[in-house]
Amino acid sequence: MSVGLVLLLVIANTIGWLWFVGHQDEQFQMLQSQVGAVDVSVPSTQTDPTLCWLVGAQARAAGHAKELVGQVTTSGTVDACIENVIRGANGYGR
Repeated sequence: MSVGLVLLLVIANTIGWLWFVGHQDEQFQMLQSQVGAVDVSVPSTQTDPTLCWLVGAQARAAGHAKELVGQVTTSGTVDACIENVIRGANGYGR
């Protein structure tokens, strides 16, 4: 009787192991398909003008507008982001 019980446990264990391996294989295949479907792209080099304005507005709120404007204008080049930083620092709307 103990040989039959051991044999039954071995068979049950084998069936459980095969199910587990098959289930893990299915999960892995599903994960692979999800990873393959992810669209990966390079972020835009264009800075969000609203974010730039918020940086200026935050500096103004903290009392550092003059220092920030001085720092961003030292290069002499004013792009759209720097323009929005200056507008936010000076209290102008977007």
